[in-house]
Amino acid sequence: MKKQQQFIKPPLRFLRSTNLERDFYDPEALSSYVLTDVATDCLRRIANGLKKGSGQRCWRIIGDYGSGKSSFALLLAHWFSGDAKKIPKGLSSRLAYTTIGVSTPRLLPVLVTGAREALGETIRRGISSALEHHYPSGLGKGPCKINALLKQEKINDGDVLKLIALVKSRISADNKGRGLLLIIDELGKSLEHAASAAGESDVFLMQRLAEEASRSGETPLFVIGILHQGFGAYAAALGLTAKREWDKVAGRYDEIVFQHPMEQTAALVAEALNVPVGELKQTDMASSKQTMKQAIQLGWYGSTASYTSLEKQAPRISPLDPCVLPIMSRILHRFGQNQRSIFSFLFGSEPFALLAFLKECDGQFYRIHHLYDYIHSNLGHHLASVYTSTHWTTINSMVSSFISDNLLHTQIVKTVGVLNLLNSSDLTPTVESVSLCLTGRKDDANVHKAISLLKSDVGKRVLFDRGASGGLCLWPHISVDIERAQKTAESMIGPIKSPADFIRAHLDNTNLVARRHYIKTGNLRYFSVVFCNPKDLEDPVNLPKEDGDGIILTPLCLNQKAVADAIKMAQSAGFKARSEYLVAIPGQLQSLSPFIREVQVWNWIATNTPELNGDRYGRETVSRKMATAQQAMDEAISQVIGLDNLGESFSLKFFWKGKPLEIASGRELLSTLSDICDRLFRTAPIVHNELINRRNISSAAAAARMRLIERVLEAPNERLLGMDPEKKPPEMSMYMSVLQHGGLHVETETMSRFVLPSEPNDRLKLLPTFTHIESRLKGEPDRPIRVSLLLNELAAIPFGIREGLAPLLLAVFYVIHRRNIACYENGTFLSELSGAEFLRLTKRPETFEFQYCNVEGLRIVAFEQLARVLNVNASREQPDLLDVVRPLCVIVARLCPYAQKTKQLSPSAVAVRNALMDARDPLKLLFELLPIACGYEPIGPDDKNGHTAKQYARSLSQAIDELRGCYLALQERMKNALIENFGYSKKKAGDFRKEIGARADALSSFVAEARLKAFCFRLKDSLLSDNDWLDSVASMIAAKPPEKWADQDEQIFNEHLSELTGRFVRTEGVAFDKKGNYESGSMRLCVTLPDGTEKKQVLTAAVSDRGAISALQETIQKLIKEHGDLALVAASKAVWDNLKG
Repeated sequence: MKKQQQFIKPPLRFLRSTNLERDFYDPEALSSYVLTDVATDCLRRIANGLKKGSGQRCWRIIGDYGSGKSSFALLLAHWFSGDAKKIPKGLSSRLAYTTIGVSTPRLLPVLVTGAREALGETIRRGISSALEHHYPSGLGKGPCKINALLKQEKINDGDVLKLIALVKSRISADNKGRGLLLIIDELGKSLEHAASAAGESDVFLMQRLAEEASRSGETPLFVIGILHQGFGAYAAALGLTAKREWDKVAGRYDEIVFQHPMEQTAALVAEALNVPVGELKQTDMASSKQTMKQAIQLGWYGSTASYTSLEKQAPRISPLDPCVLPIMSRILHRFGQNQRSIFSFLFGSEPFALLAFLKECDGQFYRIHHLYDYIHSNLGHHLASVYTSTHWTTINSMVSSFISDNLLHTQIVKTVGVLNLLNSSDLTPTVESVSLCLTGRKDDANVHKAISLLKSDVGKRVLFDRGASGGLCLWPHISVDIERAQKTAESMIGPIKSPADFIRAHLDNTNLVARRHYIKTGNLRYFSVVFCNPKDLEDPVNLPKEDGDGIILTPLCLNQKAVADAIKMAQSAGFKARSEYLVAIPGQLQSLSPFIREVQVWNWIATNTPELNGDRYGRETVSRKMATAQQAMDEAISQVIGLDNLGESFSLKFFWKGKPLEIASGRELLSTLSDICDRLFRTAPIVHNELINRRNISSAAAAARMRLIERVLEAPNERLLGMDPEKKPPEMSMYMSVLQHGGLHVETETMSRFVLPSEPNDRLKLLPTFTHIESRLKGEPDRPIRVSLLLNELAAIPFGIREGLAPLLLAVFYVIHRRNIACYENGTFLSELSGAEFLRLTKRPETFEFQYCNVEGLRIVAFEQLARVLNVNASREQPDLLDVVRPLCVIVARLCPYAQKTKQLSPSAVAVRNALMDARDPLKLLFELLPIACGYEPIGPDDKNGHTAKQYARSLSQAIDELRGCYLALQERMKNALIENFGYSKKKAGDFRKEIGARADALSSFVAEARLKAFCFRLKDSLLSDNDWLDSVASMIAAKPPEKWADQDEQIFNEHLSELTGRFVRTEGVAFDKKGNYESGSMRLCVTLPDGTEKKQVLTAAVSDRGAISALQETIQKLIKEHGDLALVAASKAVWDNLKG
């Protein structure tokens, strides 16, 4: 007995796909063609365009993979060519031109398969091939416009239409046809190209072709495109305006949906299997017919299916169970990935397909549980990762985990699983339908019993009944209709208008490190990745700024036109000067729109489907699909844009300084980044110390750097800058790796010092940095340079010095050039830059300025005179400008507040003081402001008058001396005021203080009033020096220390001093009366006039004056003896006049 496999004898045409260009010239290509009612109806509709006055000559035929579109197109080509001989005899009567109602068309078929190229090129290729077959000897030897158009390098839309017109005219003239039939198979590929910017004009060519065809009249032009899906699917990633244009063009092409009903599908399958019915067993034939009848009753073949027709086909589709065909058809339609058709299932070599089944299970029907194995083996992975409207993961896990020794139980579970996969309301897995699928009868008792057991707890509760509408299910709840939710989400979300915005939000702006450059130089440099709008490339001057050493600028281009524009702009002249930018242009983003849409759909479902709260399997499915969609989108984005895939290749186009770079992989990109850094930062120092050579250093490293800078400033001549060689603090490593290894701090026989390394010995390439700072400062000698500006220049190309290292190098430069560098903080000149000031500089460099000060040219003559007269001591024979300016500024800075404010000076001294206190520019101060203050003209660069400089220097010296002595002069005035007020104007300072101190000491015990008592205590203080005693007394009198006086405070002092001394003297007289003998050597003198007026005074004689007093006393006594009372009266009047003062 023959095996079932031997019964199957498919015609050759079912074993391979149809190729229009090849099969049109194959006489056997249409043999065994099955002319279905759908095909006949489609041919009649297209043929109506041949009727007079008809403009219905543009068509788009849409159908699934393997539905027979290309075979139908081949039939159309032969039928429209008018060559009836090439149409199979069995079809000629049904397709007779008289039957269709038209005359013989006689159109020249132009058959071509679409490709991702310009549509015009595709059409030209098809016309060229058609002419080669119809004109094997060519179109003639002379000039021919057709040949010219076929051979020209590029063809535009106008040329395509002209070529079509010329070919129609030529074949009409040569009696080879009345017109053209243009059939483009796989038109979808051409539309994919049209959806990109490179082919955006193709859609307009489609429109012009439709217009030309509708007006073609007596020389007809038919245009037929064959696609897998509608025009709109290819335009999904386009903008709204573009979609409207596509819709308008699509409307010019009438649509034919090439899809057979199940009844005709069964006939096609029967013809393909070509089973000899006569050799089948009668029992098998009867079983097939009975199963077909019951399947039709269940509605599985549609509501309009003809039992009579299908009953005849039932044995002919053997060994397929009639229940399998509608299930298999829908499975392959929904999940076949455009790669599998019914015929590939029937005759392919895939595991668990029909032929593989027949080898293992001869004599059996191929049933739905066998189809489950085919799905699991060939479609399972795709179902789990792509087709989200199914519960395949749940179904697969349930079936895989179901373990039973009963084969029927396993078959039932698989059958229910397949029907649950489709989840279709007209293919419900009821007890009767499952029984039919397994046994060919709806009422098989064994199946019913097994299903009851599987629904019970005894049977591990594998099946769950969801009622008449839901049927049997492998999970215990009413599941959410995810397919419906997905469709709702798609309608709510709509088309992706701007994929760039969505992608930008999900892109990882990971910085890319130039690794080789880092290892080589110690400088950690990275490129920031910036995703921008392609229009940003139009203005290279105002490109986005980032913190990286370079920027990888990645424009997100929607379509191919944007990509082409970006490439053009990346090569513009503006980018040639922007060496820090590397432009990386990815492909168009339209290809990412499906992935973005999938992510948005699942996010919408998760957010807007409350029914998921009661559906654990549904939630798990949605969650899994969200993750899968996100991963797929990330992978797709990475393939188009990804820059951090080291070992993978990518298709980005790179441009640097306007020139393209060949970079094929992530590793090549990193190598290129290092090459760019080597070229950009060619003068950067080479410092291998991660503590300091960083953009952002740690707080501990910053503290160590500051300690090192303090030592650089304060101990530059000590070995190791005064650090203990036995200890290894972090600043020691900075010192050794930068200052010592770089040759900046060297030891000599007598001391250590800072020097600049010579060019051959510049191991760390530090010399260019110091040279730049020096030239920058020398370039503007009359203007201070902000430190922040210097640091920014050092951080920029070509130095690229890190923020951690730059302050240390700046400190070293300052120490080396200390005699020539003037430093300002907030505009104020600093005579010295110590650690405290440098700490402020590191925190706020914008408040500090450096100025290079040096005396050059003819002005040096005047400077030398000035330095000599001012007696400037310098360690070198030739002093620098700051050797003169610094001492002057220090003198003024050290003046007491009184000396800094008083006007009790000469005008020149006041002007000199003001000039020094307001000093901003040392050069301007020394040669312009101070000369003017001293009463001279400014000393210009060409001034050779040494005599004037000498006079100016002397005047300046005198003014400085006056400033220095102005407080001493104040003290002298205070002393004289005390002497005068106490009546000792001719006494010496020492004697005066001793005598008044003794008087104050004697009086202090009698004084109770606080102010006068304090006055006495200050006067009698003998522990202070003379100047400090004067300051103490004056501070008490004026209630303010004299060094802080203003000029009006001296007047207050004099007034209060007069008042206190008067009270002192009066109190002293009262104290004398009470004591009798006030003090040895003291006496009270009193003179009274006749009117009662009285004057009195306590007189005290110093011990040192007693000899002089005795001599005067003898002289006065002689006069009294000689003149008697007259002498006493005269003496009294003299005393009265003296007391009146």
